[in-house]
Amino acid sequence: MPSSSQVARTPVPPTPRILGSDWTPSLPASSQAARSTLQPSVVTNIPYHPSPSHVYTSQSKSHPGSGRVSENQRPQTPEVQHPSMDLLWQPIEVHQNTDARQLRDEALRSSVGAGVAERAESPAVDSSFLHRNAPPSISNRGLTSLLNRSPSLPPLSNSASPILPPLSPLQLPSQPNRPTASISNADIRENQQILSEDHTPAPNNSGPTDHGNSSSGDGSASPVPAVAPRMGVGERQVKRRSKDTAFPDAVRALADHTDNEIKRIASEFQKSLLTVKKLMGVHRRFREKKKSSLYNALMHKKAQELRLRGQRLGSNLGDRHKAVADDEDLQDILNDPEGEEAQEALRDLEEYQKARFQGSRASSKANDNDIVKTWGTIANTAQNLSKRTSAATFGFVCSSRAGQNVTRQFFGNGPIEGFLMSKFGMSGAEFVEAAEAYFILTSSGRTATGTSIKKMQKEITRALLEGLRDITKNPNLGMEWEHYEVLIVKEWGVKLEGWPAGVKMATATSLHAADVISVYHA
Repeated sequence: MPSSSQVARTPVPPTPRILGSDWTPSLPASSQAARSTLQPSVVTNIPYHPSPSHVYTSQSKSHPGSGRVSENQRPQTPEVQHPSMDLLWQPIEVHQNTDARQLRDEALRSSVGAGVAERAESPAVDSSFLHRNAPPSISNRGLTSLLNRSPSLPPLSNSASPILPPLSPLQLPSQPNRPTASISNADIRENQQILSEDHTPAPNNSGPTDHGNSSSGDGSASPVPAVAPRMGVGERQVKRRSKDTAFPDAVRALADHTDNEIKRIASEFQKSLLTVKKLMGVHRRFREKKKSSLYNALMHKKAQELRLRGQRLGSNLGDRHKAVADDEDLQDILNDPEGEEAQEALRDLEEYQKARFQGSRASSKANDNDIVKTWGTIANTAQNLSKRTSAATFGFVCSSRAGQNVTRQFFGNGPIEGFLMSKFGMSGAEFVEAAEAYFILTSSGRTATGTSIKKMQKEITRALLEGLRDITKNPNLGMEWEHYEVLIVKEWGVKLEGWPAGVKMATATSLHAADVISVYHA
């Protein structure tokens, strides 16, 4: 707005300045009905540069029939001088009962009309493409409403009104008090593309009759393809959360399926759930066993040989490779992978791995292999200990029960052989054999033939008592173990021979199992 800067003392010019062909002089202030609202015009601007001598003066309020006020009686008012600019004020015709939305639609239709005529030959635009490529600034709600609603604007006429400037509700005195939606450049571009699909829209007074369908006034409804709205922040979070929990849910479902299968198998074969789970873990269904390589088997064989000598293969992989490469026997086995020695080395490695994994041997042969290999390490360690400390060491290994197939082993360092010969009258091998026989006979209270210790005791008692009565001709004589020398030897003049040395002469029921076996086999 121009501001006042000087005080005007010159009279009002008698003739108004003509600014354009469509300019009309202002009406007097008393003509209230014919007075119009002035609006800024951006369509036609006529530059005007006032001279320093020409200034505007404020007009005094006049009444019909009143005379001209003299200069002396006119009040002192400041002089207003407009700066040099291109903006001008022009009067326009304003309708009192004009709807702002109708003006907006007319302006929009006028601006789009030219573009529609130029692109009459262009192909139709897919609405889904518009929705997918819509910029983020465009409101999804506004775009969806533009795509789904039927055109409610009147058809374009040949005499289109000139493009009007955008009107604000504050500039219309009789504008209804209701909210209006703002239109951005992006919305105008989208409307141009949508309107290009139908160049002659028919008037529609009924409006949309259903969601996604539009009515043309004659009752017919044409379906409009629904456009999925763009996913919001909350929906993206829900989708991301669902994706994060998908893998745990799948694993949980697999566990439930496995539990159901275990229950089914246990019920079908009348087994417990624990038994089925243990067998499933032993078979390792979820992991395929890797076949052992011949080179690893030879490296294991070399490590066992060095361990028997009291040496180590070494933790460095380079030293292990060098030890295998320097051994000519191992190289010959490596060059013949189908040979018997190569297959035996592979079997030994597999047995060793199985023993380490399960903790127990799978067969009696695996037991014997484990004992021989482990015993070699123990014997070698004991021999090295005896050499370092001059200590006497000995040991043996044999079967402990019937049915075992264990190779007997013995080692002795120092004067062990002389000790066994002087005290037991046996060599080392004979000593181990006697010990094995004793262990087998006393295992679980049974001998190798199946005779129990209790039965042995009964047989010993019956044989001794019957022999004593037969030799003394006294059928009522009983055995006196506590006073054997007085009541049996001296009184009856008989003596029991063949009793094992080192076994206490007592009733068979009071003897240990080993003593019972010794007396039984005496």
